[in-house]
Amino acid sequence: ILLPKFFLPGDDLRARGDRDGVPYVAWAEQGHVTPTPGNAIDYRAVEAGIREFCDFLDVREIAFDIAYSQPVAGPLGDEGFPVTTLRQGWVTQSPALNELERVIVERKLIHGGHPALRWCFGNVAIHTDSAGNRTMHKGKSHGDKNRRIDGAVASWMAVSRAAADEPAPLSIYASDNFDPALCTIF
Repeated sequence: ILLPKFFLPGDDLRARGDRDGVPYVAWAEQGHVTPTPGNAIDYRAVEAGIREFCDFLDVREIAFDIAYSQPVAGPLGDEGFPVTTLRQGWVTQSPALNELERVIVERKLIHGGHPALRWCFGNVAIHTDSAGNRTMHKGKSHGDKNRRIDGAVASWMAVSRAAADEPAPLSIYASDNFDPALCTIF
């Protein structure tokens, strides 16, 4: 089950949507993306969104790409939130992609019909090396440099951490906060 949350700079949401060819303004009005103040991502707004998830769910781990994590992971970690980093590469991506692909093909990935997440997955191209290892990247065949895959990457990161050799997480179904209305099969 994925509960996606996307953040975009709010100052030029319409122009970004026109450039990327997606309805960011409509998605913001529908609650599918969260505009942040200014023309760059407001890291405090991202922190606040993560804190909301931690208040709502029993969050066991918050995984960040090590390359860009410090502005958000640093303050959260300093306050005792369960942050960790996850390198993006063959070793971490390939096994998680196999599991993610399995749940998608078996129609077991539940994501609430989230249009921004669907769009991100639609922009993914898979690169396979000679050893059969796979990674996600932006599809170059589209010829559009503004295709985003952040939601798909966050999804494989979540699958990677959930599939790690650790105690099984509690089921969302056991939570008082579970809402079946959020469930849509991918």
